[in-house]
Amino acid sequence: MKIFFRYLILELLQPFLFCIIACSTLWVVADLFGSLDDFYENKAPWSLIATYYAAQFPRLMVDVLPVAMLFASLYALLTLTRRNELTALQAGGLSSLQLFSPFIVMAVLVAGVLFYDVSWPATKAEAKRAAIMREVKEQKQDSAIVRGLIYVDPQRYRVWYIQKLNVATGEAEGLELLQRDEKGRDLEKYFARYGEYTGQFWRLRDVRKNVHDARGDVVRQDTYASIDLDEYTISPSNLVFTQSKPSELTLTELGRFLDSSRGQHESRLAPYRTQYHYLFAYPSSVLVLLGFALALGTKQGRGSPAGGVFNAIFILMVYLFIMQFFSAMGRGNRIPAFMAAWACPVLFGLGALVMMGFRFGWFWQIQRRWKLARTESATEENPLADTGARDLRLKGLRLLLDKVTKENLPPK
Repeated sequence: MKIFFRYLILELLQPFLFCIIACSTLWVVADLFGSLDDFYENKAPWSLIATYYAAQFPRLMVDVLPVAMLFASLYALLTLTRRNELTALQAGGLSSLQLFSPFIVMAVLVAGVLFYDVSWPATKAEAKRAAIMREVKEQKQDSAIVRGLIYVDPQRYRVWYIQKLNVATGEAEGLELLQRDEKGRDLEKYFARYGEYTGQFWRLRDVRKNVHDARGDVVRQDTYASIDLDEYTISPSNLVFTQSKPSELTLTELGRFLDSSRGQHESRLAPYRTQYHYLFAYPSSVLVLLGFALALGTKQGRGSPAGGVFNAIFILMVYLFIMQFFSAMGRGNRIPAFMAAWACPVLFGLGALVMMGFRFGWFWQIQRRWKLARTESATEENPLADTGARDLRLKGLRLLLDKVTKENLPPK
């Protein structure tokens, strides 16, 4: 690893860690104002309080990492610019890409960590927080138990109601399953005291079955000690997914739920599709915000560095607002889910490239190379054109030289 690379990494790493520690500390202090009474009244031990806040760290990093990367890069670049170190490095022969390679490598690593965080740990942080708070209040509850579950399957015209479901074992109590036709008329209804998911279908025990006619009246009642419903194949985890917010599901759970829900109404799946694409798009925010930091942090001039900081804050606020706006449009099925997730990073990424292009002269270099390529292409197509132009310039120089010589000669 080259010396300048290590030096720039250290210059970036110090403010980056400071931003993470400062933001985490402020969040813990702010949260303590709302939770301190619960901890004090229930005499929660310090170990449980530490576990409570440690469980929130993955969710906190989702908001902190892009912001920390933006301001850490901006601070490091402004410091190097103020000490004229960037000018010295460029005078030593380093190109813009070489100079900013430590920042790009750091941003890629942070984006990878952020992708892992939003894909799994951050989605479970809120559930862990609620479980620990129930433990503080001595209200322990098995997280695998779901009560009062209602699931509507519009594709198969079925309605599920389960009083108590153990997602881990697949056992259920108090089941009511209603089968309807495409016009919404009741066909048959199952009342079961117990149910069990076998891995392929549901098996009910202590069952009463009502059969309805075309008018909805019960025409027959049957009872069974046990009955297998081969057509009821939805798993307990998929039943629970419908009760969870899209933000509470991991990337794997979202993919599995969307695969098993094909054919359902798009408006119902829009929030889940948007969240699925959002988990892929959000980590790119680190690279997008880094582009603005590179453009703002290397600006030379007499202006105060505070101007660059204020511009970065403004860009960050607008970026977060636009991202939430597009996300809301996607969840409401107003625009495609893929567009809702990627529109903001793509638009702001192009804006960052434009700012960097003007700042580092990339557009001028591209224009110069394009003109040079056109000239070479014209010469290859018509070699005499270049020879004729050169002869014309030489003739003009000779005429100018003769004129100057005659003017400077002494009179006879």
